[in-house]
Amino acid sequence: MDGIVGPDFADLEKLDFSGDRNVIATAFYSPSALQKISVTAQRLDLMVRLDLDSSQEWQRGMIDPPGLSAFIKRHEDAGIDTHLWVHRIAHAKAYVGRNTCLFGSANLTVRGFSGVGHELLWRARGARHRTDMLATLDDYTIKFAKLTRAGLDAYIGLHQDAVNAYRKANPGKYRRFNEDRVESGSPRAARYGDYDAFKAWLAARPEPAAAETLARANGKGGLSGHIRANFFGLRQWMLFNPDIKRYGRRQNPDTYRLLRHSRETGLLRDFVLNNAADEPGFSLSTWKGYLPIEHGGRRDKYGGTIGNLHRMIPLLSRYLP
Repeated sequence: MDGIVGPDFADLEKLDFSGDRNVIATAFYSPSALQKISVTAQRLDLMVRLDLDSSQEWQRGMIDPPGLSAFIKRHEDAGIDTHLWVHRIAHAKAYVGRNTCLFGSANLTVRGFSGVGHELLWRARGARHRTDMLATLDDYTIKFAKLTRAGLDAYIGLHQDAVNAYRKANPGKYRRFNEDRVESGSPRAARYGDYDAFKAWLAARPEPAAAETLARANGKGGLSGHIRANFFGLRQWMLFNPDIKRYGRRQNPDTYRLLRHSRETGLLRDFVLNNAADEPGFSLSTWKGYLPIEHGGRRDKYGGTIGNLHRMIPLLSRYLP
């Protein structure tokens, strides 16, 4: 077995949701995280937290029954034999793939898989570990209720108005508990580096874009704040979306132009508006002040930090592990 401090969605991708049976056990679950998983196994068991007599955790954003229903429908439509087990105080976090298991503290949420340093998963490989984990999870759900998607949808219909009313009346509480954004006090794990290490890395790179980015980080043009904010914001984006890291590594930092890539422009905008968050040393509001409107910020006509984004998306994708 090996441990993962600060798991991210790339770690979850490596699990390989195929084979005869997969299991996802989680307390909290958020829509953006659920959208990232595509199971191809013959059978999928979901073991999750849901109080059928209350919508309080849904109101605060700790769970997302509509996202769960959409996730189940997507897999049922694909022919996956899907089973939902619920309990009001379910707490386990375990993920069983074709030949590998992950278990530990990370919920199936953006907060759980954004590389934060206070989350930990153990990874166990091989048939024996998988068999033992499946048997343990089957024991875990003996006292759970089995719920159909129709039953889940009935719960959603019963409580949706109360959820909408709570969030409208309590936006601050919703922001605090919303599992689709990382809690603002959460630092990223050490394996993702830090801003000073990134600057040292830039100093050793051969690209002119790296030299220019480092010069700006050190004060050229009064742009040090831009470079710092982009480091944290783009790092969050790449931990949230591993495809962007792979995409960035294929780009030339000396010639890349984000503006020519409408898909990635839209993905960055969606991330900034729905999933980016404050973290120690980083203010999302400040970053939005630098970003163009087209990328979720407040600057008009592709102004602000767009030139820095062109260089830093390819560079940061190479810097991150």
